[in-house]
Amino acid sequence: MLNKSWQASMSTDPGPWFTPPRSCAETRSFFLQAVATDGGCLMYAADELCADEKVVLAAVTQDGHALRYASPQLRADPHFALECVKCSSEAMLYIASELRQDPHFTLQAALNGCSTDLVNPRLRIWLERRDELLNLMRETIDKQDLLGIREVIKEAEDHGLPAQDLQEPRMAVKKLAIDRAELAEDPRFADNAGRCAHKELLEEAIVQWTSSTTALEVEAACRAASVPCGPIFSIKDIMEDEHFKSRQCFEEVQLSGRSIKVPSIGPKLSWSPGRTLSGGPGIGQHSDEILREKLGLSDEQLTALRSQGVVA
Repeated sequence: MLNKSWQASMSTDPGPWFTPPRSCAETRSFFLQAVATDGGCLMYAADELCADEKVVLAAVTQDGHALRYASPQLRADPHFALECVKCSSEAMLYIASELRQDPHFTLQAALNGCSTDLVNPRLRIWLERRDELLNLMRETIDKQDLLGIREVIKEAEDHGLPAQDLQEPRMAVKKLAIDRAELAEDPRFADNAGRCAHKELLEEAIVQWTSSTTALEVEAACRAASVPCGPIFSIKDIMEDEHFKSRQCFEEVQLSGRSIKVPSIGPKLSWSPGRTLSGGPGIGQHSDEILREKLGLSDEQLTALRSQGVVA
Protein backbone atom coordinates (compact mmCIF):
# COMPACT_ATOMS: atom_id res chain seq x y z
CA MET A 1 0.00 0.00 0.00
CA LEU A 2 1.17 3.54 -0.79
CA ASN A 3 2.08 5.95 1.97
CA LYS A 4 -0.91 8.31 1.58
CA SER A 5 0.52 11.06 3.77
CA TRP A 6 3.73 11.15 1.68
CA GLN A 7 1.70 11.07 -1.56
CA ALA A 8 -0.45 13.97 -0.30
CA SER A 9 2.65 15.97 0.62
CA MET A 10 4.16 15.43 -2.81
CA SER A 11 1.01 16.65 -4.53
CA THR A 12 0.98 19.93 -2.57
CA ASP A 13 4.59 20.71 -1.73
CA PRO A 14 7.11 18.35 -3.34
CA GLY A 15 10.67 18.89 -2.26
CA PRO A 16 13.99 17.09 -2.20
CA TRP A 17 13.79 16.47 1.54
CA PHE A 18 11.01 13.92 1.03
CA THR A 19 12.05 10.31 0.59
CA PRO A 20 9.32 7.89 -0.49
CA PRO A 21 8.81 4.55 1.15
CA ARG A 22 10.40 1.66 -0.71
CA SER A 23 7.02 0.46 -1.88
CA CYS A 24 6.41 3.84 -3.56
CA ALA A 25 9.79 3.84 -5.28
CA GLU A 26 8.83 0.63 -7.04
CA THR A 27 5.37 1.73 -8.11
CA ARG A 28 5.19 2.96 -11.71
CA SER A 29 1.74 4.51 -11.56
CA PHE A 30 2.68 6.47 -8.44
CA PHE A 31 5.82 7.88 -10.01
CA LEU A 32 4.05 8.85 -13.20
CA GLN A 33 1.86 11.04 -10.99
CA ALA A 34 4.76 12.24 -8.85
CA VAL A 35 7.06 13.32 -11.70
CA ALA A 36 4.19 15.14 -13.39
CA THR A 37 4.17 17.36 -10.29
CA ASP A 38 7.92 17.53 -9.76
CA GLY A 39 10.26 15.97 -12.33
CA GLY A 40 13.02 15.87 -9.72
CA CYS A 41 11.17 13.07 -7.95
CA LEU A 42 12.77 10.75 -10.48
CA MET A 43 15.84 10.71 -8.21
CA TYR A 44 13.88 8.52 -5.77
CA ALA A 45 12.75 6.00 -8.37
CA ALA A 46 14.00 2.45 -8.64
CA ASP A 47 16.48 1.65 -11.42
CA GLU A 48 13.86 0.03 -13.62
CA LEU A 49 11.74 3.18 -13.49
CA CYS A 50 14.77 5.34 -14.35
CA ALA A 51 15.05 3.18 -17.47
CA ASP A 52 11.33 3.52 -18.28
CA GLU A 53 10.90 5.86 -21.25
CA LYS A 54 7.39 6.97 -20.30
CA VAL A 55 8.33 7.77 -16.69
CA VAL A 56 11.52 9.60 -17.64
CA LEU A 57 9.86 11.58 -20.42
CA ALA A 58 7.09 12.66 -18.03
CA ALA A 59 9.73 13.83 -15.55
CA VAL A 60 11.71 15.71 -18.20
CA THR A 61 8.55 17.37 -19.49
CA GLN A 62 8.06 18.85 -16.02
CA ASP A 63 11.75 19.57 -15.39
CA GLY A 64 14.47 19.12 -18.00
CA HIS A 65 17.10 18.65 -15.30
CA ALA A 66 15.39 15.40 -14.32
CA LEU A 67 17.15 13.66 -17.19
CA ARG A 68 20.24 13.48 -14.99
CA TYR A 69 18.52 10.66 -13.07
CA ALA A 70 17.67 8.60 -16.16
CA SER A 71 19.56 5.43 -16.97
CA PRO A 72 22.77 5.75 -19.03
CA GLN A 73 21.13 3.73 -21.80
CA LEU A 74 18.29 6.22 -22.20
CA ARG A 75 20.61 9.21 -22.08
CA ALA A 76 22.71 7.61 -24.87
CA ASP A 77 19.71 6.75 -27.08
CA PRO A 78 19.66 9.47 -29.81
CA HIS A 79 15.94 9.10 -30.54
CA PHE A 80 14.88 9.24 -26.92
CA ALA A 81 17.38 11.99 -26.10
CA LEU A 82 15.97 14.11 -28.91
CA GLU A 83 12.44 13.62 -27.59
CA CYS A 84 13.64 14.84 -24.20
CA VAL A 85 15.29 17.90 -25.72
CA LYS A 86 12.05 18.67 -27.57
CA CYS A 87 10.29 18.72 -24.18
CA SER A 88 12.94 20.81 -22.43
CA SER A 89 16.15 22.44 -23.65
CA GLU A 90 17.78 21.81 -20.25
CA ALA A 91 17.76 18.08 -21.02
CA MET A 92 20.61 18.80 -23.46
CA LEU A 93 22.90 19.20 -20.45
CA TYR A 94 22.42 15.58 -19.37
CA ILE A 95 22.44 13.53 -22.56
CA ALA A 96 25.39 11.22 -23.18
CA SER A 97 28.71 12.88 -23.97
CA GLU A 98 28.97 11.28 -27.42
CA LEU A 99 25.65 12.84 -28.42
CA ARG A 100 26.72 16.25 -27.14
CA GLN A 101 29.79 15.97 -29.38
CA ASP A 102 27.76 14.91 -32.44
CA PRO A 103 27.12 17.86 -34.81
CA HIS A 104 24.18 16.18 -36.53
CA PHE A 105 22.42 15.39 -33.25
CA THR A 106 23.12 18.93 -32.06
CA LEU A 107 21.67 20.31 -35.29
CA GLN A 108 18.50 18.25 -34.85
CA ALA A 109 18.24 19.46 -31.27
CA ALA A 110 18.62 23.09 -32.35
CA LEU A 111 16.05 22.66 -35.12
CA ASN A 112 13.63 21.30 -32.51
CA GLY A 113 13.93 24.34 -30.26
CA CYS A 114 16.95 23.61 -28.09
CA SER A 115 18.69 26.80 -26.96
CA THR A 116 22.15 27.07 -28.53
CA ASP A 117 23.39 28.38 -25.18
CA LEU A 118 23.11 24.81 -23.88
CA VAL A 119 25.04 23.01 -26.63
CA ASN A 120 28.73 22.20 -26.75
CA PRO A 121 30.67 25.49 -27.31
CA ARG A 122 32.53 24.06 -30.31
CA LEU A 123 29.29 22.97 -31.93
CA ARG A 124 27.69 26.30 -31.09
CA ILE A 125 30.29 27.89 -33.38
CA TRP A 126 29.55 25.19 -35.97
CA LEU A 127 25.83 26.04 -35.83
CA GLU A 128 26.51 29.76 -36.17
CA ARG A 129 28.66 29.16 -39.24
CA ARG A 130 25.93 26.91 -40.67
CA ASP A 131 23.43 29.75 -40.33
CA GLU A 132 25.86 32.10 -42.10
CA LEU A 133 26.33 29.65 -44.96
CA LEU A 134 22.58 29.09 -45.32
CA ASN A 135 22.02 32.86 -45.52
CA LEU A 136 24.80 33.14 -48.10
CA MET A 137 23.18 30.35 -50.11
CA ARG A 138 19.88 32.20 -50.18
CA GLU A 139 21.58 35.42 -51.27
CA THR A 140 23.47 33.77 -54.14
CA ILE A 141 20.33 31.87 -55.22
CA ASP A 142 18.29 35.08 -55.22
CA LYS A 143 20.99 36.76 -57.31
CA GLN A 144 21.10 33.71 -59.63
CA ASP A 145 24.87 33.73 -59.15
CA LEU A 146 25.81 30.29 -60.46
CA LEU A 147 29.50 30.57 -59.58
CA GLY A 148 28.68 31.96 -56.15
CA ILE A 149 26.28 29.11 -55.40
CA ARG A 150 28.91 26.54 -56.34
CA GLU A 151 31.48 28.19 -54.08
CA VAL A 152 29.06 28.21 -51.15
CA ILE A 153 28.18 24.55 -51.74
CA LYS A 154 31.88 23.65 -51.66
CA GLU A 155 32.40 25.59 -48.42
CA ALA A 156 29.27 24.02 -46.90
CA GLU A 157 30.53 20.53 -47.79
CA ASP A 158 33.89 21.30 -46.21
CA HIS A 159 32.07 22.57 -43.09
CA GLY A 160 30.19 19.27 -42.81
CA LEU A 161 26.65 20.50 -43.43
CA PRO A 162 24.13 17.64 -43.82
CA ALA A 163 22.77 16.67 -47.22
CA GLN A 164 19.37 18.26 -46.62
CA ASP A 165 21.01 21.68 -46.28
CA LEU A 166 22.53 21.32 -49.74
CA GLN A 167 19.45 20.15 -51.62
CA GLU A 168 18.15 23.64 -52.46
CA PRO A 169 21.45 25.13 -53.72
CA ARG A 170 22.25 22.01 -55.73
CA MET A 171 18.83 22.17 -57.35
CA ALA A 172 19.38 25.86 -58.02
CA VAL A 173 22.65 25.08 -59.83
CA LYS A 174 20.86 22.63 -62.12
CA LYS A 175 17.95 25.00 -62.68
CA LEU A 176 20.19 27.94 -63.55
CA ALA A 177 22.31 25.79 -65.83
CA ILE A 178 19.39 24.19 -67.66
CA ASP A 179 16.56 26.71 -67.51
CA ARG A 180 18.20 29.35 -69.67
CA ALA A 181 15.06 30.84 -71.17
CA GLU A 182 16.91 34.06 -71.99
CA LEU A 183 19.05 32.18 -74.50
CA ALA A 184 15.99 30.92 -76.35
CA GLU A 185 14.54 34.43 -76.47
CA ASP A 186 17.80 36.15 -77.42
CA PRO A 187 17.62 37.31 -81.08
CA ARG A 188 21.32 36.53 -81.49
CA PHE A 189 20.44 32.83 -81.31
CA ALA A 190 17.29 32.96 -83.43
CA ASP A 191 18.92 31.12 -86.37
CA ASN A 192 21.91 28.93 -87.03
CA ALA A 193 24.00 31.78 -88.43
CA GLY A 194 23.52 33.74 -85.21
CA ARG A 195 24.29 30.75 -83.05
CA CYS A 196 27.52 30.11 -84.96
CA ALA A 197 28.50 33.76 -84.68
CA HIS A 198 28.04 33.65 -80.89
CA LYS A 199 29.05 30.06 -80.24
CA GLU A 200 31.36 31.07 -77.37
CA LEU A 201 28.34 32.18 -75.32
CA LEU A 202 26.49 28.97 -76.05
CA GLU A 203 29.50 26.83 -75.25
CA GLU A 204 29.93 28.63 -71.94
CA ALA A 205 26.30 27.87 -71.02
CA ILE A 206 26.74 24.23 -72.02
CA VAL A 207 29.95 23.92 -70.01
CA GLN A 208 28.26 25.42 -66.94
CA TRP A 209 25.44 22.92 -67.24
CA THR A 210 27.43 19.77 -67.96
CA SER A 211 29.99 20.54 -65.25
CA SER A 212 27.24 20.84 -62.63
CA THR A 213 25.60 17.47 -63.20
CA THR A 214 26.37 13.86 -64.14
CA ALA A 215 26.67 12.39 -67.62
CA LEU A 216 23.54 10.30 -67.03
CA GLU A 217 21.52 13.40 -66.05
CA VAL A 218 22.76 15.29 -69.11
CA GLU A 219 21.84 12.37 -71.36
CA ALA A 220 18.36 12.08 -69.78
CA ALA A 221 17.69 15.82 -70.20
CA CYS A 222 18.83 15.77 -73.82
CA ARG A 223 16.73 12.73 -74.66
CA ALA A 224 13.70 14.36 -73.05
CA ALA A 225 14.25 17.35 -75.34
CA SER A 226 14.80 15.09 -78.40
CA VAL A 227 18.44 16.16 -78.66
CA PRO A 228 20.73 13.41 -80.05
CA CYS A 229 23.46 12.69 -77.52
CA GLY A 230 25.61 10.03 -76.00
CA PRO A 231 28.24 9.85 -73.27
CA ILE A 232 31.95 9.58 -73.99
CA PHE A 233 33.01 6.29 -72.43
CA SER A 234 36.21 5.70 -70.56
CA ILE A 235 37.89 2.29 -70.89
CA LYS A 236 36.31 1.37 -67.55
CA ASP A 237 32.86 2.37 -68.84
CA ILE A 238 33.33 0.27 -71.95
CA MET A 239 34.43 -2.79 -69.99
CA GLU A 240 31.40 -2.52 -67.67
CA ASP A 241 28.77 -1.64 -70.27
CA GLU A 242 26.14 -4.36 -70.67
CA HIS A 243 25.83 -3.75 -74.43
CA PHE A 244 29.54 -4.41 -74.99
CA LYS A 245 29.29 -7.54 -72.84
CA SER A 246 26.25 -8.81 -74.72
CA ARG A 247 27.99 -8.26 -78.07
CA GLN A 248 31.06 -10.14 -76.75
CA CYS A 249 33.31 -7.26 -77.70
CA PHE A 250 36.10 -8.58 -75.45
CA GLU A 251 37.69 -11.95 -74.99
CA GLU A 252 40.27 -13.40 -72.63
CA VAL A 253 43.70 -14.57 -73.76
CA GLN A 254 46.78 -15.82 -71.96
CA LEU A 255 49.88 -13.63 -71.82
CA SER A 256 52.97 -14.62 -69.85
CA GLY A 257 50.95 -16.96 -67.70
CA ARG A 258 48.14 -14.56 -66.84
CA SER A 259 44.70 -13.99 -68.28
CA ILE A 260 43.95 -10.59 -69.84
CA LYS A 261 41.00 -9.11 -71.74
CA VAL A 262 41.52 -7.86 -75.27
CA PRO A 263 39.14 -6.52 -77.95
CA SER A 264 37.60 -9.39 -79.86
CA ILE A 265 37.43 -9.62 -83.63
CA GLY A 266 34.72 -7.60 -85.34
CA PRO A 267 32.44 -7.60 -87.17
CA LYS A 268 30.79 -10.72 -85.78
CA LEU A 269 30.05 -13.29 -88.51
CA SER A 270 27.90 -16.31 -87.71
CA TRP A 271 29.88 -18.79 -89.85
CA SER A 272 33.35 -17.41 -89.19
CA PRO A 273 33.31 -15.40 -85.95
CA GLY A 274 37.09 -15.63 -85.50
CA ARG A 275 38.98 -15.46 -82.23
CA THR A 276 42.33 -14.38 -80.81
CA LEU A 277 44.57 -17.43 -80.49
CA SER A 278 47.36 -15.85 -78.46
CA GLY A 279 48.04 -12.83 -76.35
CA GLY A 280 51.40 -12.46 -78.11
CA PRO A 281 54.88 -13.79 -77.43
CA GLY A 282 56.92 -12.94 -74.37
CA ILE A 283 59.98 -10.72 -74.57
CA GLY A 284 62.77 -12.58 -76.34
CA GLN A 285 60.64 -15.67 -76.86
CA HIS A 286 61.71 -16.05 -80.51
CA SER A 287 65.19 -14.49 -80.32
CA ASP A 288 67.10 -17.74 -80.73
CA GLU A 289 64.92 -18.93 -83.58
CA ILE A 290 65.29 -15.71 -85.58
CA LEU A 291 68.98 -15.12 -84.90
CA ARG A 292 69.97 -18.70 -85.65
CA GLU A 293 67.77 -19.39 -88.66
CA LYS A 294 67.72 -15.98 -90.29
CA LEU A 295 71.15 -14.61 -89.34
CA GLY A 296 73.01 -17.87 -88.78
CA LEU A 297 74.49 -16.91 -85.42
CA SER A 298 76.17 -19.61 -83.32
CA ASP A 299 75.45 -20.46 -79.70
CA GLU A 300 78.68 -18.69 -78.65
CA GLN A 301 77.63 -15.54 -80.46
CA LEU A 302 74.16 -15.60 -78.90
CA THR A 303 75.68 -16.10 -75.45
CA ALA A 304 77.99 -13.14 -76.01
CA LEU A 305 75.12 -10.92 -77.17
CA ARG A 306 73.05 -11.85 -74.13
CA SER A 307 75.94 -11.17 -71.76
CA GLN A 308 76.26 -7.70 -73.32
CA GLY A 309 72.51 -7.05 -72.98
CA VAL A 310 72.04 -6.78 -76.72
CA VAL A 311 69.29 -9.38 -76.96
CA ALA A 312 66.87 -10.85 -74.46
